[in-house]
Amino acid sequence: MSPAARRVTALLAKADSLDADLRHWLDLSEADADLPEHHSQIRAVTAALAPHLERLRVQAEEHPEAWADTEQRLAALYQLWGFVRDKLTLRTLPTTRRFLALADDFAWACYAPAHDAAQGARPALGLPPLPAEPPLVFLAADAVPFTRTRGRTLSAAPDAPLPGESLATALGLLPVPLVGVPWFQLGHLPEVLVVAHEVGHCVLEELGLGPALRALVAAEYPVQPAAWWLDRFHEAFADLYGTLAAGPAYAQVLADFVSVRPEAPEAPGYPPAAVRLALAADALTVLGLPGEADRVRARWGTEFRAFGEAPDVRRFAETVLTTPLAELGGSRLADLFPVARSDSAARSAAAALLDGGALLPASATPHNLLQAAALAFVADPGGYRTAKPAITERVQALADTHRVRGLRGPAGAPGAPGGTPDEALWKLLGGQA
Repeated sequence: MSPAARRVTALLAKADSLDADLRHWLDLSEADADLPEHHSQIRAVTAALAPHLERLRVQAEEHPEAWADTEQRLAALYQLWGFVRDKLTLRTLPTTRRFLALADDFAWACYAPAHDAAQGARPALGLPPLPAEPPLVFLAADAVPFTRTRGRTLSAAPDAPLPGESLATALGLLPVPLVGVPWFQLGHLPEVLVVAHEVGHCVLEELGLGPALRALVAAEYPVQPAAWWLDRFHEAFADLYGTLAAGPAYAQVLADFVSVRPEAPEAPGYPPAAVRLALAADALTVLGLPGEADRVRARWGTEFRAFGEAPDVRRFAETVLTTPLAELGGSRLADLFPVARSDSAARSAAAALLDGGALLPASATPHNLLQAAALAFVADPGGYRTAKPAITERVQALADTHRVRGLRGPAGAPGAPGGTPDEALWKLLGGQA
């Protein structure tokens, strides 16, 4: 056997190993297995990668002289799948499993109402069905949360098959939105609420709401104010969506999150800290919670006054939240979540978390549990820290008990295995930008 033939034989064995691993994770995500909530995500990633694997097998057998190119592409395919598999593996470890399950539950609860409304509107708009895959939350070394839909570069070693920007681009071609949260949030449940902000980015991009909402803003304002908002629209929308999905608790967590240091320059694409807080407060007013809006503004005006006064941005919040959207079947974003009812349940649960009182089953939704943890921390940071082990255990135990197990998204939705390789991804696997 020639050296090239030996390399091809080894490459085919390695390809078989990757195929077996993909099938293993598909099996783990079946309805009666350990990770049914991730079936649509794993199925979609498998559907995207499997055709490339088959193409590599054919290339290896028909063009053995090109074994080096085949090896490069196979290694890159392993790296791309490994990025996703590592995130799934954390869902099997005792130290991270419960946190990620709760974060996934929350991300899905934030995403599903908008996804369902948009899915229902597609036939009337003459559009194909949306993919069913919810965002996949993962733990990252970054200090702040982020989403893949924002085009953020994800790190890889310089000598990896897919280094730096190539990995980020390849991940952007996969059909599953990714939401990264800092590892240190494992120890602080209140900040998991910022996942709602990141899901807002997914809603804007994945559901195709951006063009209509941007057009509304452009029509609502004169040219210069409109340009200012449109330059910061993604982040402004995400703060509105975070408030919509997680209520006053999100606004309170946001105040802590954005108040890093007053002299820090404005980050590109973001409104200033005071404007972000004002967006959350004015969204609460629009959503029928003016008292909570006043409470948020009062806290900002005392604890965070060095960051400047929170301006009146209600016009922007009203435009985005209360305009009926054809992309949502004529529904308004403001109609997607029962904000006032959820906040009431969360406040009762927050008091119970701090004083050891009983938590009612009505508090067991991901929204209510995480809002309750955040409100408890805002009300009494010292008391929360003292009771944190017990609070964390109670929140996670209640979430575990009331979790609805099973497949998320329609079983026959787009993403089922099959199809042809994506040429852009094939080029990236071969080291071509």
